[in-house]
Amino acid sequence: MQFIATDDRFTLAAVTVATNVEFPFAGYELVLDRIVAQAALTPGTRVLDLGTSTGALTARLHAAGGDVVGVAQAALTGALPDLGRRFERIVSAYAFHELRPTERLRLVTDLFERHLVRDGVVIIGDISFATAADRDRVRSDLGRRWDDRELYLVADEERVALAKLGLRTDYEPVSFCAGVFTLRA
Repeated sequence: MQFIATDDRFTLAAVTVATNVEFPFAGYELVLDRIVAQAALTPGTRVLDLGTSTGALTARLHAAGGDVVGVAQAALTGALPDLGRRFERIVSAYAFHELRPTERLRLVTDLFERHLVRDGVVIIGDISFATAADRDRVRSDLGRRWDDRELYLVADEERVALAKLGLRTDYEPVSFCAGVFTLRA
């Protein structure tokens, strides 16, 4: 297991996030489980973990046999460094909602062009909703607890944007406010 950068400010929050059943982390453990299951790792599978924060996903991937390289959240807003190799799987948990839609598309384009092997898979688990109506319903239910500064993903919207890049996108809802995206060329 290798970390390109670390971000220790999230370490203390790991336990709280993992046991939270309310918005925005309802289903957190299930999201991590689904990412690992979708990755379908075999021993030595090269995995790039984007936005490692607590390290919970990185540890699971490593335990499943992955040869894991982690990149901290802060590195996602610019061009990723040359990591010296390509990866069979690129994963991320709870990092993409911190990026503007244009940054997400730029990052995904970069991943497929420079960091993913042919026939590789990108798997993103995050705070997300199947439709804008689902998001708006949760926003209404939460009232002032909703954070309008966050850029939560909406599967229907992401699919359209990613299709323009030539990518197939599957979305699996995991809770009322989280799901897993699987991207393929």
